[in-house]
Amino acid sequence: MQLITSRVIPVIPLVFVLCCTTAATAEIKLTPGIGLREEYNSNIFFDPSRSRQTRDRITTVSPEVKLTGRTERLDTLLQSRFDILKYNDTEEFDDTDQNHHGRLKYHFSERWYASADAGYIRDSRADRDMETTGLVLGTARRDRQRYAWSMDYALCEKARTNISYAYDREDFPDPDFTDSTTQYAAINLSYDLSTLLPHLVARSSLGYTFYDFQSMQATNYSVTAGADMRLNETLSVSANIGRNVLRSDIETPFLFIPLEERSTDRGTVGRLALSYTGERTVGSLSFHRDIQALSGSPGTARHTSVHLVVSQRFTFRLEGVFSMEYHLNEAQEGRLALEETDERTLLVQPRLLYSFTDDLFLEASYRTVRFKDRETDTRAIQDLYFLRFVWSYPISR
Repeated sequence: MQLITSRVIPVIPLVFVLCCTTAATAEIKLTPGIGLREEYNSNIFFDPSRSRQTRDRITTVSPEVKLTGRTERLDTLLQSRFDILKYNDTEEFDDTDQNHHGRLKYHFSERWYASADAGYIRDSRADRDMETTGLVLGTARRDRQRYAWSMDYALCEKARTNISYAYDREDFPDPDFTDSTTQYAAINLSYDLSTLLPHLVARSSLGYTFYDFQSMQATNYSVTAGADMRLNETLSVSANIGRNVLRSDIETPFLFIPLEERSTDRGTVGRLALSYTGERTVGSLSFHRDIQALSGSPGTARHTSVHLVVSQRFTFRLEGVFSMEYHLNEAQEGRLALEETDERTLLVQPRLLYSFTDDLFLEASYRTVRFKDRETDTRAIQDLYFLRFVWSYPISR
């Protein structure tokens, strides 16, 4: 059973409401800006064959505008960006991506507040999901909508509860890809246990997710428990672990008659993170395991990831960042997805950022990706070099 119908409230009316709300606030800031990125990509489509790899230089021009408003109780944000992609040799892949987002947060009292989000993204890069899921999607256009709300309430001085809901929809004009919707609801509870151990907060969560694909539907239930703790002034740790149950209904044609197959999959989910915050050095190491939808393909996968990030501020203006990610996506045919999935991705990226002013900075980066599909026994390597120049100009009222 779905939580709401597939009829989605359009983005434009909600954005209009946010604009009107922002206009009435006491503090308003308008920040126009523009970004320019020049990159060289050694293997745009992650082709395993060196002789067929597509190499190209890509120029991306990104005009952007952000509007924020704030009062004692209300925070609002409207942000809109266009990414104009120009390929030097493969001009047929030229496109204009979009990213629009609105957020509204209201404090009813000191004990509780509520927030709402709406967003629309149109993207087309083959590596658009590389840093989030490790999956390669191709250059098919994807339109994504997201609507979400949450409420946070203090039950007492030490206990808080949070209720959240999100609706995501993906549409592909290309018939080779599958449209989908995902609905997520969760109830979270936190309790301060500082009387037992300093800076210790216990957490628990109940989650429900409904996935709707063509020829497949899946429902995921999860429960987790864990804690956050600050070990000292620089180190903190966060951990939660639990179990999930995913029930899938898959339609398969048999002599022009659709047959329904049902299956159940159980597993362990959770997250472990260690964070370090020094005077000039900041770092984090995290491990995450959960269920996620396969974008453009009917089904879900067990996603396991390890993520390391270290940033070092050399001077007031110069900062270096090193990140390394490993993603594992697994799905058994007929249980989590319609097709078998077994993909591994390693991503390493060092970056240098130099701030000329608070509103003007330059970023130089190199990223290497090692992608392996164990189902087809293929490997692909991508090396990417880029320079990015970003300028913004805040205008306050």
